[in-house]
Amino acid sequence: MKKKAFKQKLNTKKLLEQYEKPLYQKIINFILLNIGFTISALGYVYFFLPNRIVNGGAGGVATVLYYTFGFNVSLTLITINIFLVFLQMRLLGKSSSFKTLYVIIVQPIVIQFLLKYADKTHITDDPMLACLFGGVMTGIGIGIVFKVGGTTGGTDILARIFSKYLRVSVGRALTVIDFSIALSSGIFLGKIELALYGIISIFFVTRIIDIIQQGLNYSKVVYIISPQYMIISEALMGELQRGATLIDVQGLFTQKDKKMIMIVINKRQIFRLKEIIDQFDPGAFTVVTDAYSVMGNGFKRHPEVE
Repeated sequence: MKKKAFKQKLNTKKLLEQYEKPLYQKIINFILLNIGFTISALGYVYFFLPNRIVNGGAGGVATVLYYTFGFNVSLTLITINIFLVFLQMRLLGKSSSFKTLYVIIVQPIVIQFLLKYADKTHITDDPMLACLFGGVMTGIGIGIVFKVGGTTGGTDILARIFSKYLRVSVGRALTVIDFSIALSSGIFLGKIELALYGIISIFFVTRIIDIIQQGLNYSKVVYIISPQYMIISEALMGELQRGATLIDVQGLFTQKDKKMIMIVINKRQIFRLKEIIDQFDPGAFTVVTDAYSVMGNGFKRHPEVE
């Protein structure tokens, strides 16, 4: 049984490899990769670094070492990232992709180039503005890098190592690491406010990355359980012009078979949906959740495979 499942897994992998992206798409992705880490570098050099804001990651460590010991930021970034890549190969047995290696080597060079002109183009001394605009720019940049299948190396490698050996999720490990780096700025840079600004910047960066990855125009998935399921589903489909799915379910408490409507709608239609449900069954059990990526008829088209 295990051999069969393993064989199916291998066949699936081979099937996916057949759909390799065309050359023009690879070129576009490579251009976007460069745009992405350049935007991130601009946010770091013009907002985070001059205002001593430590937003976690290798960049945060480089900021602390720069203001504490005067270490060169670019050399620190390259050293940290190469060390982490080596650590990943030793402890996880995984080699980094070309995109990751490219970013961790070229981005520090871009940062070093930008630092030459940063003093001549000072933008703001307001730490909150630096958190906001630095977070937005860094988030947009990293989001684009992630979107084209790249990574920026750094603490996400460390998070995967912690996840394996400490048995915690990668997301939780990454959060703990980044927050610890941000909080360290309050100790090493002698001002607790800097640590608080660092935490705020992490929030901005992660939120913008989510928006770039998932989009602003997210949809809603609605689950409705009601004895009036037929008339409610017909009214929803007719009024909202959306398809619906009827699912057989069973209540664990009552042990009774029921029907559940599942419907995916645009977020602008949620108020009208609630009105329709209340009109036919004010006591209907309704759950509304976010759906950040919906593809198919009536929504976003599936990406074309050539």
